[in-house]
Amino acid sequence: MKSVFIFAVSLIITISSIAQEKLTTKSGVLKFAASTENFEPVEATNKTVSAILKEDGTLAVLGLP
Repeated sequence: MKSVFIFAVSLIITISSIAQEKLTTKSGVLKFAASTENFEPVEATNKTVSAILKEDGTLAVLGLP
């Protein structure tokens, strides 16, 4: 009975760790550039960007000044 309990707990831990897999980075670079005929061009670069990519394809990006 004890071995069944240990197997069930290890199975739950494995499934929960696989389901929550995500890739993260804190060393991203975000570049922005925009221009129109009537306004001067605007360009910016932010080197303090974090991003998280989940297994389902969801992407979250945070760029702080």
